[in-house]
Amino acid sequence: MTLVTVITVVAFIIAEAIPFFNDLLSISSSLFISGFTFYFPSIMWFMLIRKGPWHSKENLLLSIANGLIFIIGMIVLVGGTYASIDDIILKFRHGEVRGVFTCEPIA
Repeated sequence: MTLVTVITVVAFIIAEAIPFFNDLLSISSSLFISGFTFYFPSIMWFMLIRKGPWHSKENLLLSIANGLIFIIGMIVLVGGTYASIDDIILKFRHGEVRGVFTCEPIA
């Protein structure tokens, strides 16, 4: 019970200390989650699981599928990171970023 309380308090302090925490989560998601779900598994298939050349009969369909998944992962990585950083910049320009530990309404 004490560990849960400590983790909750630490998480609250971190979330309140960073005024654009939601956008920071978006950046970390586009940087890391896209990799762990899209392009790292594709790279692992090409490097570790594939048997023989990528253009052989057994591997051609899986090579195309993993290539497309890799491209989708790169699009999510670049597009998500750009959109998140752009959103943070726009919020700072328009003064929508709250101060640290404020109780102002978000909407």
